Amino acid sequence: MNTGSRRMMGQAIALTPVLPWREIWPSLTPVPTPPTAIELLRAQAIFAGLDQDELALVAEICREQRFVSGEHVFREGEIGDRLYLIADGEVRITRQIPGSGEEALAVLKPGSLFGEMAVLDHGPRSTDAIANRETTCLTILRSDFELLLQRNRDMAVAVLWAVVRLVSKRLRATNDSLQSFLAMSMF
Repeated sequence: MNTGSRRMMGQAIALTPVLPWREIWPSLTPVPTPPTAIELLRAQAIFAGLDQDELALVAEICREQRFVSGEHVFREGEIGDRLYLIADGEVRITRQIPGSGEEALAVLKPGSLFGEMAVLDHGPRSTDAIANRETTCLTILRSDFELLLQRNRDMAVAVLWAVVRLVSKRLRATNDSLQSFLAMSMF
């Protein structure tokens, strides 16, 4: 590079104002990192009693599944072969009411676990689950889950006790709701 070229380059650099990076790329803002599978699993009641190593074993059998807005995750009456944990997006849980159409029972947000009943009892799905927007779920196949629990008896005991507590809690809530409904219907 000759002296003239260096001088011109130096002048060009000197004329370029130094701007903070946010003024150059205002869309570049820190993005929170998505929760890991282990963090999502740890927050679930059925995995609450597991230690870090056990949660890592469960995370190994998780698979990612994506759904577009309006896509059925599963339909009422289908045989359930997996449970779902929302990593990103929303899922609407609905039932078809004869003569009324679709009734939304819940809208589940990231971190919500659903579809576990059919996996635990080998029964049909009791509701429809529909992606409200683009949604990413972690899924665990029943066969993988059962194999993991068969190979890890201590983990199986912890998970099954957690399931018993969860079912008991849900049954109590249902009983309270029924009592309230019956009391209101008497008037």
